[in-house]
Amino acid sequence: MSNIKGQGPTSDKLAALDRSARDEVSQWRESNLPLEKAALRIYEPLRMSRGSKPIAAHHAARLLKTTSVTEDDLPPYLVAAFTFLCSEV
Repeated sequence: MSNIKGQGPTSDKLAALDRSARDEVSQWRESNLPLEKAALRIYEPLRMSRGSKPIAAHHAARLLKTTSVTEDDLPPYLVAAFTFLCSEV
């Protein structure tokens, strides 16, 4: 499946990223990684422009579809991460 520049990730790339993310989260759970450290591992590449905001937004949106969360439920670093994800590219 081809991807036109500026059109976002292909479905194949998203599927591969989903598998990779699932494996990484499983490793974090097995090693009892604290949530704060997991969040920082997710947020840091985005903040340092080494991650894909569209892909992160895709995953965040998918998670938020099944979770009822308000800003008051989130720690400040996640509020900042979501604010950053929603900013202009």
